[in-house]
Formats: sequence, C-alpha cells, structure tokens
Amino acid sequence: MLRAESGLYAAFAPLAEYKGTRLAGIYSGDLYTFLNLVFVIALSVGAVMAVLQLAVAGYMYMGSDLWQNKQKVKDKIRDAFIGLFLLLSVWIVLNLINPNILKLNLIFPEIPSRPTTVQSAPTPPTAYGVSPIEQRAADAIFKDEQAARDLLRAGGININKKPCTAVRERNCTNVGGLGGNAIGGLKSLKANCRCDVLVTGGTEFWNHTVNTTHQPGNSVVDIAPNPTLNQYLLGAGVTPTNGTKITKGSAVYTYETLGANGVSTGNHWHVRF
Repeated sequence: MLRAESGLYAAFAPLAEYKGTRLAGIYSGDLYTFLNLVFVIALSVGAVMAVLQLAVAGYMYMGSDLWQNKQKVKDKIRDAFIGLFLLLSVWIVLNLINPNILKLNLIFPEIPSRPTTVQSAPTPPTAYGVSPIEQRAADAIFKDEQAARDLLRAGGININKKPCTAVRERNCTNVGGLGGNAIGGLKSLKANCRCDVLVTGGTEFWNHTVNTTHQPGNSVVDIAPNPTLNQYLLGAGVTPTNGTKITKGSAVYTYETLGANGVSTGNHWHVRF
C-alpha cells in the first residue's frame, strides 16, 4: 500500500500489524530489505530443491536395471543441473551487470510542490559572473593541471605561482589544458637557450583580457624575461621594449610591459608556439 507522507513523498506502509508476530523476524519495517531477503530465500530454496532432485535421481539410477528407467533418470539429472545453473546464472549475470540491480530498493520520487509565486526568467551572467561555458573550460583546466605541471617540471620548466582552483581566482597560474606545441616548445627553448624558463601566465583565461588567447587548447604562455633569454632571442646588447616582437623557429615572442587592456602585468614575453 502506498500513502502520502507530508504531501511530498510516497512511502510503503503494511496493511496489517506485523510487530509481535512471526513476521517481525523477517519484515523489519523496511520494504526493500524484506524483498531482498525474499529474493535470497527463493534462490536458496530453488538450489536446495535442485540438489535434492539430483540426490533422488542418483538413487533411482543406481536402483534400476531397466534401460528405459535409466534414461528417464538421466533426463531428471539433466533438468536438475539446468535448473541449478539457471538459478546461479540469475545472480551471477545481474551482479556482473550492476550489483545494485540485486538491491531491490524502491525509492519513490519526490512530488514537486506547486510554486506560490511566478518565477522570473534567469538573467544572463554578469561581467563578473561565471557562465556555463567558462566553468566547463575551467573544469577541463583543473582536471589536467597536475599532469601538465609534471610534464613541464620534467623538462626543467618552472611555474611562478600555485594553480588556480576556481574561476576568478587571482594571484595564481594554470597550465592545465596547455597545447602540446607549447609544452614541447618550452622544453626546446630551455635546451637551446640554456637559460631559466619561468612560466608566469598560462591557461587561466579569467586573469587576462576578454578576447585573450590564453585559453585551454591554445599553445600560448607568458614567460619571465632574463638576460640570458633576452640575449638568445635578440642578440647581445639589445634591450627589449614594450611591443618588441621576434620570431624564433615557429614561435612568436612579443615583449609586453602592459597587458592588452593597458594595465601593467609585469614585464614578460608573450609567446605563441
């Protein structure tokens, strides 16, 4: 029997009182526990009956000399084995597919309450909000962060700050989801210039401009300048200024003292591999 509970849920209620009776030892007031117990008992009874059938058939086979009777007994033995196999197969197959199938838990869905007020349409995210697209991109970054850091550090590449763990977090740097060309390019740069390579900006797109190329999947990073690196890129005695651009191999290096939004982001080489 189903009845309403507080007007929100449906629950099972026994039609007869079971406490103080023999049924109390089997039924504890929990329907799915009772059904699971009945299921196990049914399988056990079926298995015992199959074994008894085998024992009786074996006795009949040994006690009869007639060929016709022996053939009938063989059929009974075969049927008993088939029945026992089917019983075991029920449990084995269901357990292999999903063990939860064997838990006959009846969960009745919640009945949604009728709204008392008219709800307004959802508003789009503000300039400082997090859209679903941004959150999905950030989740991909966070998931790949440790693996990307391990690859870079194995190649001697350092990262200036701890990784961001949430969209809009500041004072952090992510490399999760960084394009493979950037990872390989940074390692080649380290080997060729024989200098320190420090990543100061990666895939944390929310810390850059609206149309930034710092995005997961792109091979774009910011790296800190140093005399050895500057000399490798520009030659001896040349000092980079804001906007200085150099192509080295397949990578394009742009020296920035200001970000694209005109705000100081610290001197760095913006590199597109």
